[in-house]
Amino acid sequence: MTPEGRVASGYQRVHAGAIASRTRGVGRVQNQLVAATWDSRADGELASEVAQRLARDWRTAAFTKRVGVQVEGGVVMLTGTVDRWAARRAAGHVAATTRGVRKVSNRIAVQPYPYPWEERQQDVDPEGAPEWDPYYFDQLPLPWIASVDA
Repeated sequence: MTPEGRVASGYQRVHAGAIASRTRGVGRVQNQLVAATWDSRADGELASEVAQRLARDWRTAAFTKRVGVQVEGGVVMLTGTVDRWAARRAAGHVAATTRGVRKVSNRIAVQPYPYPWEERQQDVDPEGAPEWDPYYFDQLPLPWIASVDA
């Protein structure tokens, strides 16, 4: 199968090829789709649009100050840190679906927020505490089991 024509962005080109490859009966896909060429905007203009879209999107608005956007030749590089993997994926998706973006290099690091209830305390045995005996329950009489004396 050879899809041909024009699409609005590189993301749509790749997505259409992926859909075609998963279609039953299609053995091989030669993706001949071409991303529109109206995206020859300046890198600075593209970087500011991606940053604005990150600030407007409900999934990414909370951490836009911690994410850097750099563009070179239509290739967007996202850097910084976020708290969740979903936020990292959302930022990559927002950048990839921006008109004029050819490729996204998502270098955002995920550093989970240190929740207080996740702090683990060291187990400290008090002095003189008996060691755990794995056979303790084997020594207890079990009243619901009748013992058979032969």
